[in-house]
Amino acid sequence: MQFESARVEQMIQSIKPEFQARWESFVSDAWPSDTLWYFKSSPDSWASLSGRSGFVIVRDGVPFSAFLTWMS
Repeated sequence: MQFESARVEQMIQSIKPEFQARWESFVSDAWPSDTLWYFKSSPDSWASLSGRSGFVIVRDGVPFSAFLTWMS
């Protein structure tokens, strides 16, 4: 799996230990040609308590699977 940026690699290091098993299950679905992207919704979505952030596996240009790290 490829990373969208070096920042994604740094963010992966910050995943809390209690989420490691879920994280490992999430990334086990990835193919070598997939790309891992970090996402964060707009500031307005956070203000209206509908914000989301996390990681998504992108396969052939299409989001395949998501791992949420924060929700408001």
